[in-house]
Amino acid sequence: MMEINCSIQIPLTYNCWKHHAGFIKNQIEIYRGEKISVEELQKTLLVIGESQMDLYVGELSPQKICNEIVSKLKSTGVFAFEAYKKWLFEKGNAYKLIEISDNSVWALRLGKQKERYIHIHPGRYSPDTLRVKALTLKTAIAMLIINYKKNFPLMDTLKINEVRKKILNSPPVKKVSSNSAVVRVINILS
Repeated sequence: MMEINCSIQIPLTYNCWKHHAGFIKNQIEIYRGEKISVEELQKTLLVIGESQMDLYVGELSPQKICNEIVSKLKSTGVFAFEAYKKWLFEKGNAYKLIEISDNSVWALRLGKQKERYIHIHPGRYSPDTLRVKALTLKTAIAMLIINYKKNFPLMDTLKINEVRKKILNSPPVKKVSSNSAVVRVINILS
C-alpha cells in the first residue's frame, strides 16, 4: 500500500509527496510490487494539491532534512512552540529560510496542527530543487506507475492524455516532447 506521507518526527510537518523526489521514487517502486486501484492512486495523488511547488531532488532523506532543521532550531533556541512562533513573525513575515548541509534552503512556516507546528518545504529555487506544477508531478507519477504495468513509451502524447483523462480528470496536452516538463519530471523520478 502506498504511504500517505513520509514518517517524520513531531513537531514537524513535511509533505513528501509534494516536496521529496526520493520519497516519490521509493513509493513508485513499492507500488510496482503491489496492485493499486485507479481510485487508490487518485486518492493518494490528492495530497499533492493543485498549486506549483518546489520538489527537492537532492540526496538527503526526509529524516535527515528534518533532523538538520530541528538541530538548527534547537541550537538557536527557537524550537519550542512559543519561541518558534515569535521567531517566525519577528520581522512581519510568516516564514524563515534555513540552509542545511547540502546547501539546499528550506522554508519554515507555522503548521496548522498544534502538535506539528513546524511546517517545512524546500525554498523557492533552492539548490537541489525543481519548480513544478502539481498536475505535471501527478502526471509523471501516474505515467511511471501505469508504464510499469502497460510498458508503453513515456513520451507518447496519446498515452499521457489517456492518463490525464482517466486518472487525473484533466485536459489533454497538445504535444509531448523530450524537453517537456512532464518528461523532465519522469526522468527525475525514474
